[in-house]
Amino acid sequence: MTDTGSMNHQLLGVSTLLRAAAAGEDLTPVGMSLLEYVQQHDHPYALLDLSLVLEMKYQKSAALAVQQQALQMRRLYRLKNANPGSPPLRRCWC
Repeated sequence: MTDTGSMNHQLLGVSTLLRAAAAGEDLTPVGMSLLEYVQQHDHPYALLDLSLVLEMKYQKSAALAVQQQALQMRRLYRLKNANPGSPPLRRCWC
């Protein structure tokens, strides 16, 4: 894989994907596009988007495997519109 196009991926995120799913949109084309993209680029955010699509398509084991790949590449993530001065988000298992 190469990293040449890593900045070209438009982060979709949870809210965008959930709205599309709630509106009844078929997420298969989005998933296929993300799959093609991550096969060519090392991009952890694209992997997280793919993981979300797989989860919404009821493919939990595949979603978890893709999420694990993303977490191996990068442990901390920032929200798209987050304040740059804010600390990275951490998952809390309370």
